[in-house]
Amino acid sequence: MRLKILLLTLAVLTNLPPLTSSLKGQTTPPPTVDKCRSDQHRWWAELEKPGGPALTYPEFQYFISTMKRCQTIDASNYGLYSNVINETMAFLVLRYEGFLRRHELLAQFVTEDLAGLR
Repeated sequence: MRLKILLLTLAVLTNLPPLTSSLKGQTTPPPTVDKCRSDQHRWWAELEKPGGPALTYPEFQYFISTMKRCQTIDASNYGLYSNVINETMAFLVLRYEGFLRRHELLAQFVTEDLAGLR
């Protein structure tokens, strides 16, 4: 049961808007095409650093939400924004797995998954 609550919490947090904007109580204006392209290049470089990015969870969330907005603003580069989103999600999965390992929940997750509990 504890594992289900943890996984549900992680799933919900993954789909929240960036925490930084909600804490300020402000909405950010949509980025321009030029800003989207600049962010995509800069963030891709951050994600490709040796050893991975040293970003916080809210920063990862901000990357994802911004790139999702850019996909609609600059549809001609949809794939490039998807690459940033997918790479960011991969780093988040590694963080989740690390959390599960540190709290000795990974073995329970695997056992339940093998038993068909999803």
